[in-house]
Amino acid sequence: IVMWEVIQQEIPYPQLKNKQVIRGVSSEGLKPDRPTRLLIPDELWDQMNQCWSFEPPKRPSFADLSAFFRMMTKSLQ
Repeated sequence: IVMWEVIQQEIPYPQLKNKQVIRGVSSEGLKPDRPTRLLIPDELWDQMNQCWSFEPPKRPSFADLSAFFRMMTKSLQ
């Protein structure tokens, strides 16, 4: 979510109260929409979605994220 906030430069779900966000995320699969403020590569969006997986084993580890961002950085050079 922090990455989404940095890219979009806003808080997700501004129309919802905290309790509504908690309920939405925990039982209704609430996830933010793809950022529109900046274009982001599909690979980054896919990685962000994996981080929000309801099932913890499906979320990437910090080692996986580190490797992903190293790869993304190298591809920009």
